[in-house]
Amino acid sequence: MASSSKKIDVLLVGSTAIDRNYEKIIESAGGDNINLKVVKTVDHVLMEHLHGLASYDLIILMVTVENGIKVTRDLREKYFVKSMIVGVTSKGDTDGERSDLIKAGINKCEVMPLTNEKMESVFNELNTGMRNGAFRKPLFKALIVDDNPDDAFRRNHEKLIRKAGGLVSMSVFTLTDVQLRISYDLIVLTKASKAKELRDKGWTSLMVGVTSSKEQFTEFLEAGVDHVFLDPITMEQLIPLINNHIINN
Repeated sequence: MASSSKKIDVLLVGSTAIDRNYEKIIESAGGDNINLKVVKTVDHVLMEHLHGLASYDLIILMVTVENGIKVTRDLREKYFVKSMIVGVTSKGDTDGERSDLIKAGINKCEVMPLTNEKMESVFNELNTGMRNGAFRKPLFKALIVDDNPDDAFRRNHEKLIRKAGGLVSMSVFTLTDVQLRISYDLIVLTKASKAKELRDKGWTSLMVGVTSSKEQFTEFLEAGVDHVFLDPITMEQLIPLINNHIINN
């Protein structure tokens, strides 16, 4: 049975009727130490990411080898997910395809059917990896608020923040009620008025303004941001902010 001082967050991705039996197996092996969520298609994986996919400790993909390779590469290379990823397929060891899953970033492959013993092994490896730092959740939560219709800014800065260990939520033009209820460690904005709006609402998060013009620096600072940078922010600028204002506080 899984052993941990806190709940382990598990995401199961699958689309067949047998998944319901696998839910029971996962819950049996994990016991009271897990929170299990189930999504039914591979497309839901990337949709789920926008709502915190990287915050799961364990992601179980019941997919074909081809889809598993693509999804895993996206999780590792696009979103910098450091969680444990397990692939469950109908393929055996003899076809050589499972090695491609490993190369893509899968930590462990299991062949159907999934059993309690296999899940016990998965949880044992997960607990070991969580203790030694091999599997990590994001270090901080970040929000990008951008009023530019060109999404290049959001893509570039989202990638940078994820690489630095952050979990990113994006907002275009307006802040939703859901986002306003979430506590963020870092907020990156492209408009001073949005910074003032958040400060007026009582938000004390670290705020960073990003602009293409030095002439706007004063406007951002008067609106309440902590730092202003010319677009784009670099890792050399971001890491000290994270260490000084978030990690070491």
